[in-house]
Amino acid sequence: MVLQLNAQLLANQPIGQGLEDFCDYFHATCTLLGLPLIPESIIQIVQQSFNGSFIAQRLLFNLAHSLANLPAISLLPSILGRFNLREDLFVVLPKLIAGELDLALTFTFFDRILGGAPDIEIWAALYDLFTPDSPAEPIMEGTDDSTVDGEVAAEVEGSVYSGVQDFYKKYFEGKPWSSAAERAARAANRQRYWLNYPLSSGRGNFLSWFDMLQATYFPVGRGAYYRASSMSSYCRRTLRGVEPPDLFLSAGDRGDYGHYTWEDMWVIGKVSNNDHVSMEDLHGLYAMAREVFASQPTRLFLHAFLISGLTVEMWVYDRSGPYSSAKFSLHEDSGHFVKILASFTMMSDEDLGLDTYIQVDAHGPFIMLKQEGKGKEVKLRLYPDPIVTAGISIVSRGTTCYRAKTQSCQDWDFVAKFSWRPDATDKEDKLLRLAEERGVWGVSRLVALQTITSTKNLRRGLVLGKPGDLKPTTTPPISFTKPQVKNGDSQLGGVGRGQKRRKGKALASRQPKRPKTGSTIQVVPRAKEEPFANRTFCCLVISPPGRSLRKFQSNLELLMAFRDAVKGHRSLYATGKILHRDISDGNIIITSKQGEGDPVGILIDLDMSCEIGEEPKGQRFRTGTLEFMAIGVLKAEEHRYDHDLESIFYVFLWIIITNGGNTPGETSILREWYDDTYENLTANKLAHINPRGFQKILAEFPSRFQSLGSLALELHRVLFPYPSSPLVFSGAREFAGPVKLYSGMIKAFEKAIAAEQSRIEWEEAESSDDGVDLIDPYN
Repeated sequence: MVLQLNAQLLANQPIGQGLEDFCDYFHATCTLLGLPLIPESIIQIVQQSFNGSFIAQRLLFNLAHSLANLPAISLLPSILGRFNLREDLFVVLPKLIAGELDLALTFTFFDRILGGAPDIEIWAALYDLFTPDSPAEPIMEGTDDSTVDGEVAAEVEGSVYSGVQDFYKKYFEGKPWSSAAERAARAANRQRYWLNYPLSSGRGNFLSWFDMLQATYFPVGRGAYYRASSMSSYCRRTLRGVEPPDLFLSAGDRGDYGHYTWEDMWVIGKVSNNDHVSMEDLHGLYAMAREVFASQPTRLFLHAFLISGLTVEMWVYDRSGPYSSAKFSLHEDSGHFVKILASFTMMSDEDLGLDTYIQVDAHGPFIMLKQEGKGKEVKLRLYPDPIVTAGISIVSRGTTCYRAKTQSCQDWDFVAKFSWRPDATDKEDKLLRLAEERGVWGVSRLVALQTITSTKNLRRGLVLGKPGDLKPTTTPPISFTKPQVKNGDSQLGGVGRGQKRRKGKALASRQPKRPKTGSTIQVVPRAKEEPFANRTFCCLVISPPGRSLRKFQSNLELLMAFRDAVKGHRSLYATGKILHRDISDGNIIITSKQGEGDPVGILIDLDMSCEIGEEPKGQRFRTGTLEFMAIGVLKAEEHRYDHDLESIFYVFLWIIITNGGNTPGETSILREWYDDTYENLTANKLAHINPRGFQKILAEFPSRFQSLGSLALELHRVLFPYPSSPLVFSGAREFAGPVKLYSGMIKAFEKAIAAEQSRIEWEEAESSDDGVDLIDPYN
């Protein structure tokens, strides 16, 4: 998917003759060593008799030099968490020289280069080589099974619907491909293929049986099923403690091995070694679904299936939670099993839940929408790589942002924000309009809004019943070949109305454990008339564009961005009469274009905001990002403007201590600001803002930011006038009032900005006097 999204880049930056020097050098080396001119010879040179020799090193350094000089390699994204693919190359090169990389993948890479394969195949083989095999080069943080289970349970609590009625009717009946799927089922039943099904449980036995089933009976469709071994190797080995699916459906155009990733999956399946559905199975399948949504953040929903012994259960995951069919027996109803899995191979993108709003043409991805105040629909180009990606949670807003521009413009002047907005919250577009009408400065501006769909619409036709948690049900499998109970639903997924249902557990206000930093916490209530919390999928286009606060280019720019964020918050609160309520490192951006009087940093994302004086809709509980939550918010106090200012202070400390990174170091006390109960997080922050604790915070400032220690102390003094008395500082801030707090923070930043400007001017003067260029150690 990475290469698909960058197809236009690769077309504009072809390899051309960029690898010819390496090919010539390889031919000369083979002639010198008396080896045949075939790709296998380079494996012999590198991996076998000449491993580690001067000849092998010269050959591979020649390759690295040729690759590093290809224009596209500096523009393609890294998979090792670095700046670009070029930097990945120099991490992997020593492993290649030492023969530590997968032999088959190494051969594939050289074979494609020497065989003159298309550019995209060469780049794909290079990506496959970059497989971290030690903790020193992780792509994603790993977690143990208990952590994953805890995350899943907290995420879907009270949002799971088991054995919903009309599941089969909605997804598998009356479709253009239904008759073809039925023919496949009849053929398998006529030849009694199900009798060959292995009675002993285990995924190995099932997968062998299923391979023959697909090859013999499934019609030729849009896609085909593949095993986990068909996934790209780096994708199989670097997941968040999540095993890959045993089977997945994807397009059948990439061969059978080594080219598929989570971005390519249409349907996923798990085959359990257990005879009955277990908690481990349900959580494992859900964790796989999270990986799919994380890689395909704008997809609408995902089909999945779980096979435990002879029991089959179908699942659908969307942004409001998971729901399942009733369980059925593979032996008693093998025809329905064949029909369902054959149906998936012929489904359209809409049937599969894929994103059909973002379209792709020869020039890349685009969307169609109407601008604010204009009736005409316009085409908006999207930059392929998102600037903000959704977190790992499925039941969430799933916010994903892309740079955008109109067809005729050269500059990416807009940001297209896709998110699943809870119906029970204030609408961001309404608040952005109010902010613009009231003359707010330093906040993003609304350009266009498009409503795409909703989970209510996606679930239309289903009878969901009572919500519960993700755990095995005691309801026995239904049968299609036996009479149903009175008043029962004979469709798959139709738990008879005469059958007992497991009573759903009420939503509990448990303390969430965090899978990682950066997730926004919000409890979304259901509307009274809805059995679930509906979410509406929207595309919000805003301006101006910008870059992440973490990507600041100098200390001066960072300070100015924070100063303007405080000014922008003051304008939003005092002029716009709107409270932001979700200050985080992701909701302050550095603007791309800055004219006279324009802010360097602006506030974005009013999803959690509300008008002052109005009770926030659907937000009776804590909102915000855990590590940046004010102490009062952690204590469940009513959210106030000074809580947002306190959050800005925490973001400042976070950016400084992590040096613009995402995660604090292993020994950093910032790790005590998330992944715990609210009570413990409150106690931790109280300990860190007292004078002795804050000295430990300052001690973590990197050397390039040591000069900002005095700024941190001044901000601390403004926000915590009595830090040794936790019960006093909150009241003291209320007594001081907004004018004093805002001006105190702004003056502190302006003083630091003036000092930084003086430092830069002095160094420029010194450099001019010496007649040499002085490299700024801080930038």
